[in-house]
Order: sequence, then C-alpha cells, then structure tokens
Amino acid sequence: MTPLSEVILRLAELGRTRLRRLLAQAKHCPNPECGHSNLEFKYSEDVVWVACIDCGFSGPKGANSDEALKLWDTLVREGKDTTTIPHTVD
Repeated sequence: MTPLSEVILRLAELGRTRLRRLLAQAKHCPNPECGHSNLEFKYSEDVVWVACIDCGFSGPKGANSDEALKLWDTLVREGKDTTTIPHTVD
C-alpha cells in the first residue's frame, strides 16, 4: 500500500468515526411505533438524510450530514421518550 493510499484510508476512517459520533448524539426515531436509536445516514446525489434502521422512517433531506441531523432532531416525537425526567422524592 502506498503512503497516499494509507492517508486516504485514514481520512475515510476519521469520517466514518465522526458520522458515528453524530448519530450517537441524535434524538431517537420520531415514529411513535418505534422510538429506537438505531440510525444511519442515507445519501442520494447531493442530499443526505437520517433514517431509522429498525422501522425505515426517513427524516428531511439536508445538504450535508450536519444539516440532516439538525433537521432530524427538530422532528416532533410522541410515544416512547428516551429523555430523562427529573423526579423528586417525598
């Protein structure tokens, strides 16, 4: 393997790691029948979107992964809620 090939492979791995980190911070699936966090980025020509692997729900399309994730996180979520709700002890 040439030094250039090694650099290209390393950059590709850094990109995949970044995308995994972005998805790990994403909100759960907004489908009330699902609510899972098993997500992936989908790509088509010049657009990117987030999709749930478990139910197939797809979010709005963005120009890049950051925009697609922001749009995904703005979707209304009902049903299963994975947020922590503080409670008090009487």
